[in-house]
Amino acid sequence: MRQYELTAILGTEEDETSAGKEQIEELLKKGEAKIGKKEDFGIRDLAYKIKKRPKGHYVYYEFEMDPQSAYKMEEELRLANPLLKYLLIKKEK
Repeated sequence: MRQYELTAILGTEEDETSAGKEQIEELLKKGEAKIGKKEDFGIRDLAYKIKKRPKGHYVYYEFEMDPQSAYKMEEELRLANPLLKYLLIKKEK
């Protein structure tokens, strides 16, 4: 099991935000992740427009997961519709 961090930028509409959070948490359950920390940073201005949007809803997760499951999760995150952008990194100990 390795430790990972996921920062995701979701759409600012209420339905986009809730759908994006549900999708991320479903992927974490599917990969049998042990969630250590979960934070919702709310709506913030973006440094540059992403998909013609000046603002995004930020969410952050710290979790432990099998590396193979993390790879599969990243593939599914690429295709996730409500996500504007994401960053999944392996956390150093």
